[in-house]
Amino acid sequence: MWSLLRITNKTSETMKTIILLLSSLFLIGNVFSQKEIQLAVELSNTYSSLRFISFSNGTYNSTRLAIGSRFNTNKGNVTLYGMYEFSGLVLQKSRYTVQSHLLGGGINYRILNNEKRFSPFIEINASTEVATNYRGDFLHADQYFPTDHAYSYNIDNTQFYYSAFYYSTPFVGNILLGCDVRIINGLHLNIGVGYGLRGTKRFVLFWKDGEGPTEEFLNTKPKNTIWSNMTDVKLGISYAFSLKKKSN
Repeated sequence: MWSLLRITNKTSETMKTIILLLSSLFLIGNVFSQKEIQLAVELSNTYSSLRFISFSNGTYNSTRLAIGSRFNTNKGNVTLYGMYEFSGLVLQKSRYTVQSHLLGGGINYRILNNEKRFSPFIEINASTEVATNYRGDFLHADQYFPTDHAYSYNIDNTQFYYSAFYYSTPFVGNILLGCDVRIINGLHLNIGVGYGLRGTKRFVLFWKDGEGPTEEFLNTKPKNTIWSNMTDVKLGISYAFSLKKKSN
């Protein structure tokens, strides 16, 4: 069942940082733009293979919708955008175990002249989770992959339990290098690979039999963030068009 995350103060600070970064990039692009400014829309999919040992058998699949401004220059174009992203953790025997809704932004620089059919690009993205279906659910206590139960041990005939719990994904970012293919004027296909970084916030609890963790305890328990290095592969299609009518 879906359950919305409360946006924490830390998440708010992250979003403010992203907004400030995008505002700065917008001003930079506006200064260096030498031609028209276009509205750009992109739909893409990113496969993220986690190099961190705890998720060695899992891959994140992320679908992203991005909308922003494209600044055409004599040496390519710069696109600044905000984005919504739906991300799911795919394990060997289950799909989209951990589902996340993320908001963020990024910048894409197509390096060569816009008339070129093929051109390299560099892209930087950053986003933060605003909702998830998995908050407060079990993670493996040592390796932190999703599971459906806690672990137990016995001391002096008393049963104890322990488990890690998922809380949120405060940061997802990547830097990509790839090839942009101009299909027709304004319509582009891009394929890229690169490095990704994902922060997963979690916490570990111990409790006696019959004293299961309460919702209040889950919310007040100190959390720590596990950082995962990832290899990202992106496939996307974008379309840019001018909002101004051409003069005769």
